[in-house]
Amino acid sequence: MVDLSAVVGFDTRDDIAGATYDVGGWAAKVRADVTITDQFSVFAIGMYGENSSAYATWAPYVSSNTETWSAIVGGSFKATEKVTFNTQVQWVEGQFAADSDRWSAVANMNYTVVPGLVVTPEVVYYDTGVAGTDGQFGFYGRVQRSF
Repeated sequence: MVDLSAVVGFDTRDDIAGATYDVGGWAAKVRADVTITDQFSVFAIGMYGENSSAYATWAPYVSSNTETWSAIVGGSFKATEKVTFNTQVQWVEGQFAADSDRWSAVANMNYTVVPGLVVTPEVVYYDTGVAGTDGQFGFYGRVQRSF
């Protein structure tokens, strides 16, 4: 089964006092989800936006009038009724001449302790693309309770 979705956002903010760049603009995303089996699914997202828009969240803190492309691919594997493994990789176009493209990789495991209580440990690798810097690893943990 394949599901396709798309979203476009337009940000009409006025100029921010003292800003040396335009604010506001537009961004768009297209997502495809493919269910391969009851246990395995994959997805892909393509994104484009003006960095001055609040909707281009994949290029945060870029104070310029440039535009950015990004792509994410990932998948999920439901190992048991309680455990699902997820992974994704994201690429973000470099913003300035000194930068390379940025990318990140994420892997996590959703563990359903009891119905409505999910624990998710997650490991992340992020490469900023800035010359002379190393990538960074991080760990996140989330506990989610649904009623």
